[in-house]
Parts: sequence; C-alpha cells; structure tokens
Amino acid sequence: MTIPSVLFWFRKSLRIHDNLALRRAVEYAAEQRACLLPLYVMDMQWANPDKVGVVRMNFILESLQDLDANLQKHRAPPLLVLRGNPESVFSELFAAQKDGGQGRPSIKGLFYESDIEPRIRERDKRVAEQAQAANVHIESKHGHLLYDPDWLLDQCRYRGTPARHAPRTMSAFLALLKRVGEPDHPLLVKEVTEGLEELAQDNGAWRKALQSDTQPLTVPSLAELGYPEAPPSRLFKGGESTAFEKLDEFCRRGGGKTVRKFNKQETVASDFDPPQTSTLSPYLALGCLSPREFYYTVRHAQDKAAAEAPDDLAGQLYWREQYALLGYTVPNFDRMEGNELCRQILWDESPDLVAAWAAGKTGYPFLDACMRQLVTEGWMHHNARLVAACFLTRGDLWQSWEIGAAVFEKYLIDYDWSSNVGNWLWASCSAFYHDYHDVLSPKKEKWHGKSLLSTKDFIRKYVPELARYRDDRLNFPYSVPRRFQEEFGCVIGKDYPKPIVKHEEAYRRNRILMKRAFVRHTQKLTLIARSRASGERRPNDDEEDIEQDDNWKTTSERAASWPADWQQNRDDSWKKDWEQTSIDHQRIDGDTCSRISRLFTQRQTGKTLTGDLAPILKPMRWPSTPVRISPPRTSPDLTMHPHHTHRRSKLPHARASSLYSPPRPRLERDTPTEWV
Repeated sequence: MTIPSVLFWFRKSLRIHDNLALRRAVEYAAEQRACLLPLYVMDMQWANPDKVGVVRMNFILESLQDLDANLQKHRAPPLLVLRGNPESVFSELFAAQKDGGQGRPSIKGLFYESDIEPRIRERDKRVAEQAQAANVHIESKHGHLLYDPDWLLDQCRYRGTPARHAPRTMSAFLALLKRVGEPDHPLLVKEVTEGLEELAQDNGAWRKALQSDTQPLTVPSLAELGYPEAPPSRLFKGGESTAFEKLDEFCRRGGGKTVRKFNKQETVASDFDPPQTSTLSPYLALGCLSPREFYYTVRHAQDKAAAEAPDDLAGQLYWREQYALLGYTVPNFDRMEGNELCRQILWDESPDLVAAWAAGKTGYPFLDACMRQLVTEGWMHHNARLVAACFLTRGDLWQSWEIGAAVFEKYLIDYDWSSNVGNWLWASCSAFYHDYHDVLSPKKEKWHGKSLLSTKDFIRKYVPELARYRDDRLNFPYSVPRRFQEEFGCVIGKDYPKPIVKHEEAYRRNRILMKRAFVRHTQKLTLIARSRASGERRPNDDEEDIEQDDNWKTTSERAASWPADWQQNRDDSWKKDWEQTSIDHQRIDGDTCSRISRLFTQRQTGKTLTGDLAPILKPMRWPSTPVRISPPRTSPDLTMHPHHTHRRSKLPHARASSLYSPPRPRLERDTPTEWV
C-alpha cells in the first residue's frame, strides 16, 4: 500500500526558516498521515541565456543546492526538481491522480507561497482549478513580504471606509504601518520543522515514478541549461546558509557601528570593496532570507542615532513593501499603457543606443563601469541603478523605461518584479517623482558630496581600457589629446567608444520633451477638476462612480474611461491658453491646485485671468489680500521654478484648498502621485 503525499512547491522562498506555507504543509501532512514531498519546477522556457543572465542563474542553482542540503539535514525527503511548464507538470500529476494513480502515490494536498505578480497569480489560479478537479486540497500562505498584502489592504481606510487603495506615497505608507504596528516575529527553523521527522516516508516512490532521461529530478548544471561556466562571484553565493552568514557579518561590521548608524543616502556607489550596503537584497529577492528575519535582526542592532525610516536599514524593506502593494492592486503596473500611475510619454526607439547602454559602451566611464558591474556581478548600488536608469530615459537617450526594466530583469540577481518596476517609474519621472530637471548626469562633478576622483578605482576595475589614464581625466577621457591617448594605450573611438550622445544637448532636448509630457498630464488633472467644480458628468460615468465622487483618487481613475479623443480635441486650445498663463513662472508639476494658486496671483497683480479655468474661477470670491502658502521645504513642485531650480519662488500664493471639497493634501518630495 502506497503512502499518500502532500506536495510542497518551492517558488520564491527557498528557505526553511520563517516559511509559513511549509509549516502549514507539515501540519497538514501529519493530519492526513501522509509524507511530505518538496519540489521545485524549473520552467525551461524561462531558464535560458536569452532571458536570464548566467550570474543570476548560477545564484538560483546554488540556492536550490543549499535548500536540498538543508532539507535532508532536517530529515525531509530530497528536493525534486521537475523541468517544464508548471501548469503542464501539475496537469500531468493531477491527471494520474484522477486515473487511479498509475502506480504513483496519491496526492492529498498542494501547498505553496502566494505571490503578487499578475502573471504568476493567473498561473496559480489555473493550477488551483486543476487541483480542485482532481480533488486535491490546495492552500497558500504569504511569506515574501513583511505583511500579508490582502490583510494590509484591508487596513487601508479613506474617510473611515474600507477602500483597498494601496498608499501611493511613502509618507502615506509609513502612516499606514504606524497604524498597523510592526510585523509578526519570524518563525524559527525548529518551529517550521516541528513534527517533520515523525512524518511517514515515501521511500523513493515518487522518484521511481517520475525519474527519466528528460526528468533527472536533480538540480541542473549551467551546462545542462545551455550556459557557459560562470566565474565564482566575488560578493554572492546563493543559499539560506550564506544569507545567515552575510547577515551576521554585516551586523558585526565595524564593531556594529555600520548597522547602528546606517543611512542609505550616505552610501556611495563607487565604494565596492566592500560595498557600504548589506548586499543582502539577492537573498531577500529569492527568499533565502526572510524579510521578517532581516527586519528584526537589524532593528535590535540599531540605536537612536540611526536614520529615520525609510533611510534606515529596516526602512529599506518599506520601499519593497509599498511597491509590492502597488503592483498587487494597480492594473498594468509593469507597463506604461493602461497604467493609471504612469505618465504617457512618447519615448524614442533606438536599438543601437539601448545595446550600447546595456553593454557598458556609452563613452561615459562611470556609467559604463556601473553597467559592466551589472553584467559581471549581477548587482549594482542603488545610486548606480538610478544613474543608469536616468541616462537611458529622461536624461540622455530618451528610451522607454520598460526596455531598461527588461535588461535589469535579465541580469540582476536581486531582481524583484514590483521593486524593479517601481524604481524605473521613479527614475524616469513616469511616476512618484516630479523633479524632472534633476538629472543624474554621468558627467556630474560630485556624487553625494564626493568628488569624481573617488570613482577612480571603481572605473579602473570595470573599465580596464582606461586604467592608465590620470585620475583627473579618468571620467573625461575624450578630453585627453590624441598623442596622450596613444601613450596610455587606449584611443577614444577605437579602444574605447566616444560618447554616444552629447549630454548637454540631450539634456536640453529631453527637458523640453518631459515638460510637454507633464503639460499633457496636467491637462488631464485640470479637466478632472473642472468636471468636479462644474458638476459635469462624463459620458461613461455610472452610479458607482457618482457614489465615490468624493474620493479624489477614484475621480482621477475615472478619466481612464473617458472618450479617447477628449484630450486630443483640446490640445491646440490648451497650448494657446497655457502660453498666456504666466509663462515666466510656470511650474509644470501635475498639481491642479498649484495652477489655481497661480491664477489667484494673476488676479491679485492685475493680470487678465485666462485659461480653461477662467470660467470657473472668475465668479468666485477672491481674497482681498495675498495669502502665503508655506509648503514643505522638500517640495520642488511648489518652491522651484523649472528654469531656476536653485532659488525659491518669491511670488505670493493664495490658498486654493477651499475651491474643492476634499482638503488639499500636504505635498512632499516623495509624494507626487497622491493625486494621480
């Protein structure tokens, strides 16, 4: 008589500690008097050199090998690595179950960790339907985040009503976390594996039933997957065991001072040996280290001198958490089209420029060093990622952030779907960040207060062609005379590429294009405001929209259902009105109330009130004296002119919050999308 089995499907949490789904699978197997069968499904259409870089794939394989060793150390069956599309693999397993087993043990249940990525959720839904058809119990638990995303969404409130709107600003997200309190403490290994030794054993029945030439059931090698042999990583070796070692080493670095006084904004990308950050992000991304384990370990090691969230170590998880919640709730989060958070920008399409950027051959040494570090080590400092992303998008090349996100997906060993997308939206000024004049130039004189001379060792390591150049010319090799280039053994344009674009010209051009994109976005918000003030109903309004009309966020979301030509029909008239509206002091910030404040100023200074808001504002009661708004110092939207970004506005501003029913929220530098 064969012993029934409970399948546990490892996916992103390649660990034993703090694995809620694994703990539940052990409990269920004990209830059903079944054996536990751990397995991992490797999709061969995904595991190939065209989609995943060799360094990232090597890290995954090392993590699987370490997981297999840890499972056997706790007397669990060896990890079975099945090859193929997960839907097809489970369809075959469940089909045999319905046909009477075909000599295989029966399946009582399937357990796995839940995911927030839409593609994976759709796949899990189909697998769950297959399991239910085969009368197999299926259950999932969260574990990749600090909080269960469904539970956290239930805690979101707007005016006291459950809204399930993920906070779209870090300040709002921090307020939410303050209200819900700290996450639960992590489970220890002994708590997860309690009762595992007492479970029945299948004595290799599943291995005998499934093993074949196409299914060796072992962790594959790089050669089996078509990869070249990867050089040993200087920084990263995959696995849960290594994650704990690195966490312990980081907490002891500098006698514990590094953790106690950590501030992410003070770390520098060019300090690479060792990096100033923890370098634990790959282990968090692949689930080798529990986020709750990391959170409480560094929390206990920090003191009052540490930076405040989200710049402290534990606060770094908050960005990851917020992006995950947005990815879970916002449709098309990883695309520009159909993404309500993302500005619709007409990017160029230049494959040659993208290829040069991805290969680290742009002619800008610091940027090329960053990109080559990405390819060779699968990792970059967060500032280096911002430099690379800004250069590709709004800074110089004007290419879509979606292309850059795909390149990062291929090479980053700490690739996380929602974090990767969120950071690209931020860096490209497509969402979250509004100060598009602030460009991270590859020719910048200083990085976080440090001279470019501090990058000399970093550049010489990853761009060895320039190793013999003088320190003060290392970042600008094209300024060196030809005879000295030959003497240094690297001729620009031959041994090292010339700059693929002129930064100053590209910056001026892209700033104009980005300004136009912001204007188009402002049109949308202005029409929403006019609709609210006039009581006009759009053609696609329904009763549900009318009931939610007091919620500013839902009102802005309604614009997506308006007729496709509403914006195009107003482009010409809007351009004329916009040029008449105090051009010298425009602040293209996507904030309608800021525009209304400028119109107040026009009225008070005797100027003619023009523009599309004039019919709404002229009949209103105007204040007799100017009223000064005091915005936060961190808000570029209300204090900076686009052409004079280093001086504060001296124009008087009138309070505009009374024009609309919802009070005007406090705008912050990191809160640009609260109104989008």
